[in-house]
Amino acid sequence: MTVNRASKKPAIKKKSTNREHNFSATVVREIAVAAMYVCSNPSCNRLTGASNTEGKPRTIAEAAHITPASPKGPRAGHQTTVDPKSAENGIWLCSICHTTIDGDVSAYPVDKLNGWKNDHQELIRSIVGKDLEMALLTMNERRRYHAEARHLIALLDDHRFGFGPIGLEQPRYVLQAVQTLRQKIQDLRGKITGPHTTLAITIEKLQGALHNFMNTMDGPNVNLDKLKWGDPDWLSFADALEILRQDMYEAVLPLSEEEKVEFLNF
Repeated sequence: MTVNRASKKPAIKKKSTNREHNFSATVVREIAVAAMYVCSNPSCNRLTGASNTEGKPRTIAEAAHITPASPKGPRAGHQTTVDPKSAENGIWLCSICHTTIDGDVSAYPVDKLNGWKNDHQELIRSIVGKDLEMALLTMNERRRYHAEARHLIALLDDHRFGFGPIGLEQPRYVLQAVQTLRQKIQDLRGKITGPHTTLAITIEKLQGALHNFMNTMDGPNVNLDKLKWGDPDWLSFADALEILRQDMYEAVLPLSEEEKVEFLNF
């Protein structure tokens, strides 16, 4: 009896590279050039293009998908009519920022990434034709603007008098917190430039709201230590605090929308 020892070699399963979901080389170049090879994250702005010693072009960045090209990609499920493989769906990010946005999709939704892209391209258009020093100064100013704007939103979100139950608030402590916040906002105002920016307008409105509240509480006949819940003077305090909260919210809302940052508590 002859035994056929010949056997078929097991099929080798190739590892998927998801290349079918990548941008084409032409689209990658379009996205990179539109960003001037600078990371589009406003708090990053890394220069990402260079050539090696052999003269070959190299980058430390990637064309990142805003909405995924595959059903299981980051930010999957977002409704859009944009071709996922088009330049419209791409944003130029350094490798670190690309990893960050895809690793925390709830913190970096589609609207925020589109905002980054649009603001960055506007920045690039504004520095075209400027010398290197002025271009870098402009980019640094824009980066600092976004950092200070997010700092202000976080600062407001961290003050309990802006969101806690009014019935549990102690008037004297509220006034002390308002005075502290007022000083911090005044310090912030000294760091920014441009009187007509959203940040500058927000600060001006916040200062007005805080000033009005302090005038209400600093009257000669107001004894903050003796205010009791339900008394007429306490009700006046509660009304003033409610007005302050509403004025602060309305003042900072445009900045929150511009920065694509939601309030956690305020």
